[in-house]
Amino acid sequence: MTLVKNNRDLETLLVLVDSGSFTEAARVLDVSQPAVSQAIRRLECQLGAELVVRRRFSHAVELTRAGELVHRRAKAIRDEFDALDQELGALRASHRIRVGLPPIIMNYYFGGRMDALDAFVEAEPVTILTFGSELMLSEIRAGRLDVGVVAATETELRVPGVATERIASFPFDLVVRGTDPLARISRIDAADLPALVTAPFVTFTNDFLQRKALEDLAARTGMPLSIASETNQLDNLEHLIETGAGIGFLTAMIASADPPGVHRLAVVGPGVPRFNVFLYRRTCAAAGGDDVVEHVVTLLRDAARRAET
Repeated sequence: MTLVKNNRDLETLLVLVDSGSFTEAARVLDVSQPAVSQAIRRLECQLGAELVVRRRFSHAVELTRAGELVHRRAKAIRDEFDALDQELGALRASHRIRVGLPPIIMNYYFGGRMDALDAFVEAEPVTILTFGSELMLSEIRAGRLDVGVVAATETELRVPGVATERIASFPFDLVVRGTDPLARISRIDAADLPALVTAPFVTFTNDFLQRKALEDLAARTGMPLSIASETNQLDNLEHLIETGAGIGFLTAMIASADPPGVHRLAVVGPGVPRFNVFLYRRTCAAAGGDDVVEHVVTLLRDAARRAET
């Protein structure tokens, strides 16, 4: 198969024919005249055919039959690349970068530090999607999110085609009604959970990391686990705990949302899961989206730094 190793040589042939002379082609391309001659000779060598008729006393460009064929094909290639550039431009204009932000992280970790991101979203093709971290992880793995933050119990989050970095980590606590016997202590060893925790739990749905962390903790410690109620709303969950419907297992990150009638116990010991917050981004964003993704990453890192101070 015949190959042209440098597409710029084809462009040089097109400019040469359009301009009518080697001298004018060199001016248009902003190169020397010998550079134009060398490009044409490279093409002839690679294609195995003479493309330009060389007459000693004529400066006009005259193509051979092979040259006319190559010129026609080169124009078609250039037209195809022009069309490709236009189509990619339209794709870039239509594609919206998808930013995934779990509501608990957005509201209680970043808090009121998202103004810069909010302003950027209004001006750029960006869509913010909010749902629990477990559901978000499945969306990340399916390639349906471009950038954002997510929580996981793993200390390192590895997803093919996705770059991640841990930006924060919080413990989980047991949360009980203020009149519960467990409210008399401030911490509990994970090894004591099977003996001391007998009440049912109220929890988030499976879309949220807290549910997975609770199930993992029960499996590791042998703690009996029965679910009295589940919800996807933090206010509802706190109300269920406050009214004695069950015990909660919640990240310490949201302790500021606790109503007065509840009490937290730190769960300590080996193997206790943590609520680790990760910044993630796809390593290959959609066409034209890399700059937008990088700016979102910068805004999220800045908000995380401010959250930690």
